[in-house]
Amino acid sequence: MQNSETTETRQKPKIYKAHTERIQISLMALALVPFLAFSWDEPIYRFSFIALMIYHILLLFIQYSFSIQDSRLIYSVFFIKWRIRTRELNHSDISQIQFRRENWAAKAAILKTYKGRSPRLYKFDGNDLFHRLEEYCYEYRVPLKKSNDYLILEDMYKKDAD
Repeated sequence: MQNSETTETRQKPKIYKAHTERIQISLMALALVPFLAFSWDEPIYRFSFIALMIYHILLLFIQYSFSIQDSRLIYSVFFIKWRIRTRELNHSDISQIQFRRENWAAKAAILKTYKGRSPRLYKFDGNDLFHRLEEYCYEYRVPLKKSNDYLILEDMYKKDAD
């Protein structure tokens, strides 16, 4: 018999969203400008520079979404509003979920899969994403691994909540 919380979360899947690191991408694009002054005369460098600038501008519009629906984890990549790629993972597709710390105080999770690339969940909106992922692991018996740094972060967040 399942408790009422899991049936409520199954009825209302929450969609978590994330954007690319716009400041870092903009700084990388600006770092290419000095190379332009020294290499504009060479056509190969000029075309390479223009291609890199277009690539960095396009990266600014990449968005990610993630949701937990029943026994599926759905990870999507968007360009502006157009879906580029969607990956649906069942609990049988996941070998392990690793919880770890990124930067100083940010949580991250890596969904290790048997096939394909492992999606990385980092800087998604919503405070309950990692808690819901833990519940998912316990409910569907997916192995989870928490790094020592992540456990320290968890303790800090619990102290702040109290």
